Amino acid sequence: MWNQLRAVWENRRFDNALQLFLDRVVGRPTGLTVYRLGEYRILVDHRGEDQVGTRLCLVDGIYDGLLTKLSLPHRLSVLDLGANGGGFPLLLGAKGHEFERLVCVEMNPNTCARLAFNIGSNLGRQHLVLNAAVSAISGEMEKSFSLGSVSDHIDRKATTGGVAERVPLLTFDEIVRRGGFSHGIDLCKFDVEGAEFDVLLGSTATSLKLCRHLLIELHDSGGGKNARAKEVLRELGFKEVDSVRQQYEVCLFRRA
Repeated sequence: MWNQLRAVWENRRFDNALQLFLDRVVGRPTGLTVYRLGEYRILVDHRGEDQVGTRLCLVDGIYDGLLTKLSLPHRLSVLDLGANGGGFPLLLGAKGHEFERLVCVEMNPNTCARLAFNIGSNLGRQHLVLNAAVSAISGEMEKSFSLGSVSDHIDRKATTGGVAERVPLLTFDEIVRRGGFSHGIDLCKFDVEGAEFDVLLGSTATSLKLCRHLLIELHDSGGGKNARAKEVLRELGFKEVDSVRQQYEVCLFRRA
């Protein structure tokens, strides 16, 4: 109940706050809701937990607060790993940024369909949306997926039945090559539910040196992985600017 009341209060930031309230009361079984923020029309599926992914990214303030620590150019090259429904690039757009290059990667095919809609309809279809999972090694994964979850993980099995689907496993370097970041990456957001350790500690992400800023969520459940990952980043020339800890540690790095 508290979370529901908090969501109603947070939704005041959207232009259609009253409609959202009524929609959650009357149209709750459908799950699908459109949130209006300025010129943006953002599709959210509450059955797929987009309300704690796409929506929360726009109103929670964690990313927004960390981004105030940076002096970013007006036009950005952005790589979003674990993009969910596109909340992070939409946040950047709402803050007035334009995109020189934008690549969004999302593992869950159902979530990725909403991601493609939100990016294409609000930011333009010239940007690249990849249905893939970032991994230490390239290959393919086959599993059945739920309607969506902010906790989707490369090793996590869906809790519901369904037809198994194949999703590519791509290394960080492969994603950077496909994205065409020939002039570097101004900002990389990295939220892949634990797979960040496979990438960072497996030394398969040499293209990280192309990133000027890295915003990464570290999901250490014990064993000192956060400290080890930070050490790898320091060895690659990154300096920690700031961090915020809630359920997990969200860290902002700048490369010298």
